[in-house]
Amino acid sequence: MLYLIESKEITPLNPLEAKLFNKLKQLRFEISSKEKIPAYIVFQDSVLRQLAVRKPRTKEAMLKVPEIKEKKYESYGQRFLQAIGGFLTTNKVVPQ
Repeated sequence: MLYLIESKEITPLNPLEAKLFNKLKQLRFEISSKEKIPAYIVFQDSVLRQLAVRKPRTKEAMLKVPEIKEKKYESYGQRFLQAIGGFLTTNKVVPQ
């Protein structure tokens, strides 16, 4: 089971969130391999969990994740937004 950690509480990810989390981890691996950097430099697991739960679809929404700043967004944000959008479409998830 995968979990979302917020402050000192740990919240389990639901099956859809866990599936998205794994998709985002795969994207992070591809980016880090191509750029020859450690995966955590792209985004840490805690950030990927936040993205899997929040499912941002815009730059503004993505920048509301506390660990994502403008520079990180400029480097990686669009690719992650595309991955999230594609996942939501493929899995027929209706935006909330």
